[in-house]
Amino acid sequence: MKKNEFKSKINLSIDHKATEIVAQKQEDKYLTYIDAKAINIFVGSIFMSKLNKIPPQVEAAMLLAEATISPSATERIRLLKSAAGVAGGAAGIALVVTGVLTAIGAGTGVITAVTVFFTGSSLLGPVGMIAGGVALATIAGYFAFSGNPQENSEAFLKALKSGLGNAIDTIWQEYGNKLSYEEDRPARVEVDVSFHDRFAEQNTQN
Repeated sequence: MKKNEFKSKINLSIDHKATEIVAQKQEDKYLTYIDAKAINIFVGSIFMSKLNKIPPQVEAAMLLAEATISPSATERIRLLKSAAGVAGGAAGIALVVTGVLTAIGAGTGVITAVTVFFTGSSLLGPVGMIAGGVALATIAGYFAFSGNPQENSEAFLKALKSGLGNAIDTIWQEYGNKLSYEEDRPARVEVDVSFHDRFAEQNTQN
């Protein structure tokens, strides 16, 4: 399986999981923040099944996409700190940030500021929480997609797919052989919510 085929399969898996979640609802046929977490757990389990780990670029893409549908500024800040802690210094993090923010319509200046935040937080620790004079709360505000619930739902899916696409581009040279390997078993991956304590803990807290 080639890289673009793998990316297409990831996107189809995301769409399938989102459709499955929404189909179970009697009303409010859109994704919520909790639904976004469930989708991220599902996506993470795909990488776990193939790599026995979640590359930091992939985890950052999931956390940043989650921030676009977060219900509060406080939660967005927490997600950004988590993403910076996981992947602040990871190769290709700028591409992941670009993928997520471009998907929700951010401009070049915003993307640059957020990228500086991530590289700065990696190099400077707590000092990096202020990047190029832009406070963390301001950075978090860039991820606030202020549409109606349906628009927010769609923005999350776009951000997740775009961020993951760029993350896969970044990690393919290292992990492509394992990610492209297909075993003789059903393609559907059962979700094991214990695979990642961070996401499991977030679910219990919300």
